[in-house]
Amino acid sequence: AGKHVFVEKPLATNVEDATKAVAACAAAGVKLAVGYHLRYHAGHQQVAKLVHEGALGKLQHMHVRWTFRAEANDWRASEEMGRWWSLGAVGTHAIDLVRWLMIPSCGEIEDVSCITTNKVHGGPHDESAVVSLRFASGATAQIVTSVLYRSPRVIEILGETGDIHCRGTLGAHGSGQITVGGKPLEFTPTSPYVGELDNFITAILTGSAVQVD
Repeated sequence: AGKHVFVEKPLATNVEDATKAVAACAAAGVKLAVGYHLRYHAGHQQVAKLVHEGALGKLQHMHVRWTFRAEANDWRASEEMGRWWSLGAVGTHAIDLVRWLMIPSCGEIEDVSCITTNKVHGGPHDESAVVSLRFASGATAQIVTSVLYRSPRVIEILGETGDIHCRGTLGAHGSGQITVGGKPLEFTPTSPYVGELDNFITAILTGSAVQVD
């Protein structure tokens, strides 16, 4: 139909469908953007600039923990409606953040291991998950997600010469606190959802690339 496409995360639930979506949009000459709104968090964008400019030295490790409480009737818990639960709700955001911040200097992910559990509600999908990643450079990352308990939502980025800690920045509001080497990083909270839509509209109007394609 010639319509530009903005799709919620994840783009698809398997590689084959994702490839078809990308090819269809390319063939139609339309923009395709994925709704990873946390890339448009004002603080995260400052963090990305620092990391990509080498402010922490060679990156060694990144940790993301995002947990919350959900009931067994959550639609993602259903075998008919979802494929993942904690990973589908928030883990996909954590994976995107890790890739965004680390791949430019650490290379692609070369090894993945994951432990999941579903012993509380007994459904088919992950209630808690721990994902470990190794990059081409040897750097590592760990992602922890759960629908069983609340905990502080944190991002930690550790390099040879510095560290960044984000607390409370994972979510809908574009807020939270960030420290770089123990010192506060100042930013003005703005809606990351407005940011992602502004980027999509700008790409359509100007022909530029979308940030999350």
